[in-house]
Amino acid sequence: MNMKKLTFLMTLSLWIFNLNAQTFCFTPQNSSNNDVFSSFLKSAKVQQEYTLRIYIHVIRRSNGTGGQSVSEVNQAVDILNSDFNQHGIYFQ
Repeated sequence: MNMKKLTFLMTLSLWIFNLNAQTFCFTPQNSSNNDVFSSFLKSAKVQQEYTLRIYIHVIRRSNGTGGQSVSEVNQAVDILNSDFNQHGIYFQ
């Protein structure tokens, strides 16, 4: 259950950053180029790799209980890397 919360929070953070990044895009949602562009991206080769340094803060109660364990945090980072490494994006 805690791992799901961490994954949800990380996904929400990435979604918020993506939402803010799209404020200047004026391409209509119903553009016929979306399907062509999407298929191009799926077959595109990565030409440059990016490493993102992430800092994970585990929030616990004042008595030290609760929050994610070190192994759960490492597992979440491993999941991020397994999902994004194929696109040349690495989390450190």
